[in-house]
Amino acid sequence: MLSFRSKIDLWLVAVLGLATVVAISVAVAATVSAGVAGLAAWFTPVVMLVVFRALVWPIRYDIEAEHLAVHFGFARKRIALSEITRLTPSRNPLSSPALSLDRIRIDYGDRKWVLISPADRSGFATAIQERVPGAAIDERLLPAAKSARTAP
Repeated sequence: MLSFRSKIDLWLVAVLGLATVVAISVAVAATVSAGVAGLAAWFTPVVMLVVFRALVWPIRYDIEAEHLAVHFGFARKRIALSEITRLTPSRNPLSSPALSLDRIRIDYGDRKWVLISPADRSGFATAIQERVPGAAIDERLLPAAKSARTAP
């Protein structure tokens, strides 16, 4: 099994971190000023942290013998390697199990797709290419030396 961590954009960490700090600061201020009644203000930061843990951390992509397993928090999506048809680079901002906008779109099955952001994009694409020889893989995802050798 090969495992690839998600690439992490620093701006995303800053936004999520700032939102969490603001929510906790508001909860602290509400608790200090309102006493026990202010404890309700802790609902938002607690929910934020639970959601981050449940859906965001950790994100990784495991290439198993017959499946690609996309892990995001407590959730997991399994895609049969035999169903993968195409890998293309993407900057699509749609919600996905990715902590970066430097993404790979994986087309599989009957018009299904998922966006992921492995830190080692070329290593991931090469691993898929080795296991799914029929998949169309955009040359921008492959290592420079390998794509230069295969160019006509």
